[in-house]
Amino acid sequence: MSHTLSMTGYGRGESEADGLRVAVEIRTVNHRFADVQVKLPRAWMALERDIVATVKDTIGRGRAEVFARRDASGAAASDVRIDSGLIAAIQAQARALDTDGLDARLALADLLRLPGVLQVEEATVDAAAEGPVVREALARALESLLTMRATEGAALERVLRGRIDAVGGLTEQIASLAAEQPALLRQRLEKRLADLLDGQEVDEGRLVQEAALLAARSVIAEEITRLRAHVAHGHELLDTEGPVGRKLEFLVQEMGREANTIGSKSDDARLAALVVELKSEIEKIREQVANVE
Repeated sequence: MSHTLSMTGYGRGESEADGLRVAVEIRTVNHRFADVQVKLPRAWMALERDIVATVKDTIGRGRAEVFARRDASGAAASDVRIDSGLIAAIQAQARALDTDGLDARLALADLLRLPGVLQVEEATVDAAAEGPVVREALARALESLLTMRATEGAALERVLRGRIDAVGGLTEQIASLAAEQPALLRQRLEKRLADLLDGQEVDEGRLVQEAALLAARSVIAEEITRLRAHVAHGHELLDTEGPVGRKLEFLVQEMGREANTIGSKSDDARLAALVVELKSEIEKIREQVANVE
């Protein structure tokens, strides 16, 4: 069973009680830390802190946008009031203008469009009383979100394991070529000295000494050992429950460091080509790890 979660996902949840219907939507994308942005009806602003804490406890890492909608058609309704005194005053003023031969008649639609005539006041909302309905909708949205993040995470894990195995395979190819390097260095040095000496006898002791110095500068055994350990550790992290994205990011950084060191020590064209492939695979892992919680 996969333990890896993707940071991208979407979830929606609804809840209803006593004529109040609540819908919550959550969208998450990549982010280094847990960052939660909440958009609530003004009447629910007192619930924002609790909602942010709940989402942060659930997602672990990523940027989350939470949208909540309140439909209270069957609960407390808005209070609509028409200022009849203001309408009477406007009509009186209109009739006074009639002495100039103007039509003083005003349609009701015209009156209602005038500032202050039609007043709509939101009914008082008890956020604490509606809180349980909001939290239930939020819980359902989070459950839906986690299901999607787990599905995407499973696919992401399969890709990552394949890439990590590819790094392991390239590491073994590099190790195989590295075993041939001392003999190749000796041959290269013999030819170089023979060209320089132009037929004169080669000092065997000097040849061995120079070959040893060149070999010491090109030994990559430690880098290969560390790469093997990084490959094993990568699989271990993917087997771990909980957020591992930041640990994987650090591991990929260390893989890249070893690849760069091997590249700087490699004079063999075959080794150099393998290092290029190795760096390419590591970069692909880095891109995928950016999506892991």
